[in-house]
Amino acid sequence: MTGGPVLRVGVTCGDPNGIGPEVVLKALAARPAHRLSIRVYGPVEALRLWARQWGLPWPEGPDLEWVDIPWDVRHTEWGRPSATAGRWVTQSLEAAARDLATGEVHALVTAPIMKKSLELAGHALWDHTQFLAARFQTRTVMSMITPRLRVAFVTAHIPLRRVAEVLAPALIVETVRIAYRDLLRWFRIAEPRVAVCGLNPHAGEGGLMGDEEERVVRPAVRTLQSEGLAVEGPAPAETLFRQALEGRWDLVVALYHDQGMIPVKLLDFGQGVNLTMGLPFVRTSPDHGAAPDIAGQGVARPDGMRAALALALQILDAWRTPA
Repeated sequence: MTGGPVLRVGVTCGDPNGIGPEVVLKALAARPAHRLSIRVYGPVEALRLWARQWGLPWPEGPDLEWVDIPWDVRHTEWGRPSATAGRWVTQSLEAAARDLATGEVHALVTAPIMKKSLELAGHALWDHTQFLAARFQTRTVMSMITPRLRVAFVTAHIPLRRVAEVLAPALIVETVRIAYRDLLRWFRIAEPRVAVCGLNPHAGEGGLMGDEEERVVRPAVRTLQSEGLAVEGPAPAETLFRQALEGRWDLVVALYHDQGMIPVKLLDFGQGVNLTMGLPFVRTSPDHGAAPDIAGQGVARPDGMRAALALALQILDAWRTPA
């Protein structure tokens, strides 16, 4: 995209009782050079107070816009979830969602929240992803993007014992279709090469260690191949991640949370970015939570938030250049 309207990245500050406000301030102060606009949804007065307390510079520049979502600092309970915090999180997300829906904002970077705060506020099933998927009525896929890996997840935040029950060919097919489309859309990979992990040790070893590979995964892969997608699998996860590091795969599809998160955290800890695939806009977040144990101390590392902001800016800025 060249010329035209200003492209904006929205930033929400996460749970006001967690490290979200701190890592947002630090990430904005050290934001990479870019050609876009950043709109921050946050408690401006409270942020100024905390910046002084933590000895942080106030982020400034013509690229920054502030949408004030007031927060009474008397309600701050560092490290503790609260209904008041949960309502504030919802209010800030609603403001960002309105701007995303009208096209004023084109990407969203979300600082970490405490799900318990949302539960206390009456939103027990909500997190960022569920909120956005419901608001924009779309099926989403969790993915992790690091300097060396891209990983999409068929299942994510469910107990391990339920993974085999939930897995189905249709779920794998839908996950890969969504991820494949976003590899084309956000990363401009002309012909994405995708590998799907097996579920069992050694990908089942021909049925000796489980039949999910032959019964569930392989039929899904065949369906995707029949659609012309460059998809292979199932194969052992340890093999596919090594091959991805060598450049053979553009995306590895993990069947459950730890299968994909362990290599991400081991290889690129602090640099991984959660990219929600399937939304009509870019949405990123850091690969860590609200860190209640250090909230309010001014010692949180902003690496993950900086990486999430940088990826959103990078993807959005690429729209300026015709593919």
